[in-house]
Amino acid sequence: GPLEPAVTEPLQATRPFTVDAAAFLRANTTSNIIVDVPSPFILGQRMWDPELSAGVYPTRTAFMEACAPIIREEIGRLLEMGVEQVQIDDPELLMLVDQGYRDRLGISDTDRAIELAVGMINSVAEGHDPARLSLHLCHGHYNRQRGTEGGYEPIIDALGEVNVQRFAMEFAAPQSHGVDVLARFPEGKILGLGVIDHCEPVVESPEEVVARVEAALKHVPPERVTINPDCGFSPSAVNPMDLDEAYAKLKAMCAGARLLRSRHA
Repeated sequence: GPLEPAVTEPLQATRPFTVDAAAFLRANTTSNIIVDVPSPFILGQRMWDPELSAGVYPTRTAFMEACAPIIREEIGRLLEMGVEQVQIDDPELLMLVDQGYRDRLGISDTDRAIELAVGMINSVAEGHDPARLSLHLCHGHYNRQRGTEGGYEPIIDALGEVNVQRFAMEFAAPQSHGVDVLARFPEGKILGLGVIDHCEPVVESPEEVVARVEAALKHVPPERVTINPDCGFSPSAVNPMDLDEAYAKLKAMCAGARLLRSRHA
């Protein structure tokens, strides 16, 4: 992907960073809305540079800890304004399963890194109603390519330690290695099953969406399953996605949901 910016000065919260967008969304729909914020772990993995950042935050973890209270307060603002769900984005937690990714970041102790990621997510969730919080996991993507490879086995048990109600998980991607790992999906949590491959230009049919969900229902009961795309479509100059294609894919997803409700309600 493109070069990430690096932190070079002490962080200072000068203004809310998602509230305006959330207010715009709220004003334009009567549906429930979900707004996402980054986890401190993803910011630390992507924005702390050993040469450029160490002068102000001596370690990657120190920078993550500085991000946490700012994000925790932002979640509070969103919940107070009536946003139904706040989603904490942490692709890096899943990306940890990829050996190449760990080598690039110099991570030798995977379990310790997983523990740090979970701790950071729980740090920003603290004081908020877990029923209104989600966590998003994917393999990272840029320009229709996923950045990492690997199934959820190494992290699935850790998800039970995360203080959020719902997990939006990438599963349409071949890189996720199928849904059998959901046999170990934590009790009492809600699965946000990724059923749309946002990197693949071919638009799924509603029947394909249904088939992907039926495979997951072997492991998680329908009352604990919601569906979503694998990740956001996030078009930008460096990530050229097609909005018409995204619309068609989301339409197929909603049609699939209707079929599933008629079958499982």
